[in-house]
Amino acid sequence: MKLFYCLAVLFISSLPNGQCQSRFIDSIIALRHMDSLPGKIKVYYTPGYRKNAERYQHLFTGATRFYEQHYRTGFKYKVAILDSAQWITEKYPFGLLAYDSGWLFIPAVVKAPFFQKIHGLDERNVAYSAFLKQHRLTTQKISDDFYLTLSLHELGHYFTIDNMHAVMPDMFAAELIATYFAYAYLQQSRHPALKTLVDYSVFAIDQYQPQYRHISALDSLFVNMPIQNFRWFHRNIVLLAQRIYDVHGLSFIDYFLHTFKEGGSTQFTTQQVIELLDKKCNGIVDRWVNEMTSGAPK
Repeated sequence: MKLFYCLAVLFISSLPNGQCQSRFIDSIIALRHMDSLPGKIKVYYTPGYRKNAERYQHLFTGATRFYEQHYRTGFKYKVAILDSAQWITEKYPFGLLAYDSGWLFIPAVVKAPFFQKIHGLDERNVAYSAFLKQHRLTTQKISDDFYLTLSLHELGHYFTIDNMHAVMPDMFAAELIATYFAYAYLQQSRHPALKTLVDYSVFAIDQYQPQYRHISALDSLFVNMPIQNFRWFHRNIVLLAQRIYDVHGLSFIDYFLHTFKEGGSTQFTTQQVIELLDKKCNGIVDRWVNEMTSGAPK
């Protein structure tokens, strides 16, 4: 097995960068024994997680058909749903979703205790217990819906960058449009996971006191930002997507793809990105940034 892996790495190292990366991903997937679901979107999964795989396949098939019809384009990607034993630790730590070289990688299940730990919820036990009771939720329900919606976010990166060839002006814009892609489909399909996502986002924002509040920190710090601060930004971006969608619907995606199309300028400050977005959104983005920075109620 080790010899096969080394030979695969030596072979793909001779390929062009994009093709090299794709072959590398294919090679490490080939080392795992997995079952698969046929269909429009092929899903590979760790044996024993068929129901989880079917749930994700149903979601991705619906989203793919919806956006293919709306934008007259074709999607081409594969999905791997892996447990912690089969996770691609060669690339990413378990618990993180990723889109990489035509593959969407999703944890087969993130159990409630692990979800609570990585999201810092154990430290907010009293408030969190009250939140669960108020919304009639369990941690496992939140975890399942959270990863379901976040997987659509990753598909949004594929759609905007690899499929529609938009050029991302900064990290904020990239995360916003991927979140918007997910939010719009969940809203269009009336998916129940959307309510969980929004309710949990409101709770998480209220509970965490971030070190960094201005959205420009996503670009300036990114990997050096505390992970809970990064998640705090993401939860805020969900609520920004909700605000914009309530006014502009799918037309915001059209505007974004046109504004940041391939061949256009790639040099923007965060403030310029905000101003460009607000040409469509009539000040929604700037007000959101000011509220988030000041800590004012939303």
